[in-house]
Amino acid sequence: MQTIPKDEEIEVFESFNELYGLPYGSRYVPAPLPVSLTRNGLCEIRRSPGNYLCSLKNDGERHLLLFSNSEKTDQNFVALITRKGHINFCAFWDPDVADGPLLDGTLLDGELMKDGSFVVFDSVAVTGYDCKPLVFSKRLDAATKYVEKMNKLFRLANVKNMNAVRAKKWVHPHKIRSLLQRGVLPEHNDGLIIVHDNSPYGRNRTHSIMKWKPSHTVDLLVKQNQAFTQSDSGKVVLMKNVEVVNADGPHEGKVCECEILRASVFDFDKLRENPYEASFRCHIKCIRSDKCQPNHVSTITRSIHSTRENITLHELMSL
Repeated sequence: MQTIPKDEEIEVFESFNELYGLPYGSRYVPAPLPVSLTRNGLCEIRRSPGNYLCSLKNDGERHLLLFSNSEKTDQNFVALITRKGHINFCAFWDPDVADGPLLDGTLLDGELMKDGSFVVFDSVAVTGYDCKPLVFSKRLDAATKYVEKMNKLFRLANVKNMNAVRAKKWVHPHKIRSLLQRGVLPEHNDGLIIVHDNSPYGRNRTHSIMKWKPSHTVDLLVKQNQAFTQSDSGKVVLMKNVEVVNADGPHEGKVCECEILRASVFDFDKLRENPYEASFRCHIKCIRSDKCQPNHVSTITRSIHSTRENITLHELMSL
């Protein structure tokens, strides 16, 4: 994470908030989050498959990519902003660099991959035009139109922190098989994303964006071999009936991505009465260094139900 001067940080967020439609001085990033695919959702897709687009779910870190202009110095700049409202990096260059002003007022949604590339999968604004009210496919077109210009600009402006900007491949449900490699998910992809095309750019948890994963994970705080979730008030609450089977190791006091084991026996009556009493077994996949809070208890509940529904990749390939 790059440390930048305070005045540059203020300029970055002034531009970000203006394009996103947020109050002055805000550090809030309400990027849309997917919900887990359910059997009801699967039925909707089967009824009208032409209304949906599918893509691989990248195993990257969510960021927004901002191109703007400094009113103080008249320089153009690019910034990567995390979902937690932190500036990952920011680079300035002189306005005479080719195509610099052309990208002013662009805010793209995507993921920063481990190889340093940024994968674009949505747009908030492009060259000053508000894309949020547009349907998903139109936002995609607007986002991908300038990808080559962005990469050219990074080379000309000698922006070292970005390897490349890439557009994500989207297909209709009946072509999901084309996203796979011999019928399985490619490496560095942990599932599928399915988006209802006739939907505007959302905020926070968005039901028009669905995710499917072969196994379901939740982000839990692990302390003294016990699992903790987050309550409505934001407090961290113990889930005393959750067994973390590999809690030993360097996970103490960390938020960890934990896979819910299918062998778990779920008591749904107890789950309805008190979700904090949910009983399941899970194992730690990795530490979530990008998170400081565990998932809300409602996310835990949805993940338990998704595990029970057990939608398979074969079912999705048969759409």
